[in-house]
Amino acid sequence: MNTCLRILTVPILILFTAFGSKASSEENTWHVAIELPGTTFISLEPIWLDITLTNVSADTQRTAGLDGPNHRGFGIFLYDSRGDSVRHTGPQINFGGGPGRLLLEPGEQDYGSFDLTELFFSHEAKSGYSVGFWRFHYIPRGEYTVRAWYHGAVSNQLTFEIVEPHGEEVKALRLMEDALRAWTPDGREPMALLYRQVVERYPRSAFAEASYYLSVLYSHWAEQKEGTWDKNILYRRMLEHCPNSGRSGSWIVALTHDKEDNERLAVINELLEKHPNTRCYKYAEQLKKRILKGTLGY
Repeated sequence: MNTCLRILTVPILILFTAFGSKASSEENTWHVAIELPGTTFISLEPIWLDITLTNVSADTQRTAGLDGPNHRGFGIFLYDSRGDSVRHTGPQINFGGGPGRLLLEPGEQDYGSFDLTELFFSHEAKSGYSVGFWRFHYIPRGEYTVRAWYHGAVSNQLTFEIVEPHGEEVKALRLMEDALRAWTPDGREPMALLYRQVVERYPRSAFAEASYYLSVLYSHWAEQKEGTWDKNILYRRMLEHCPNSGRSGSWIVALTHDKEDNERLAVINELLEKHPNTRCYKYAEQLKKRILKGTLGY
């Protein structure tokens, strides 16, 4: 592992130095810190990178915040064991110009969690499992190093490994393959039942969250086709069942974006009470502070 770190140090320093004078002028404005939930992950498992951005300047800053990595001054960079940069294959978002709508006072933070497999998934390599669907992105097995950058500020560096699935995870993946084969043009209920089995048989699986999401989604397939399904049902159930998901922030926003502030706060306070020490709590706490200050940023 130490050999890997030595190999990777040079290209990373070259990359971040290459951002130029603008980076140098802004490097004392921001502090960026990253965390991973572990050092070893299995193929197809989501790899949640938690990022905290802090305004370390003496002035209030108007910014876009952690709105979308590898766009508009915010980057996440992944390197393989050879020190080669892994190509960003995630969403290509066309942000508008301007300084952003989020106001961060001195010492104030912005928090976000991003799945590395959604940002750097491989189009060519094969995982060995035919689970299909966009919820199961694949990065080839091996050792990697990750770092983030925000307008001149460079984060700490973390190294992790992706390994072959083993034990019950293999059984969970095979059951998800069965779910994919159960697809019919007339309905998704057989798929929903099999994804539900993944959750019930392997509740601690790295794939339980995605399987639960698909089980809920496909169990309401007929209502979706008829246009009678309220998708907020899905978001509520995901927050209840998977409060530590990195996607919890987007679910909270979806549940609250069209409500008045008092209604938003009621939803948020309930989540804060139910889900301490989770990513859901972090996102809910952050949103609550911005509602109370009138600085939502969206």
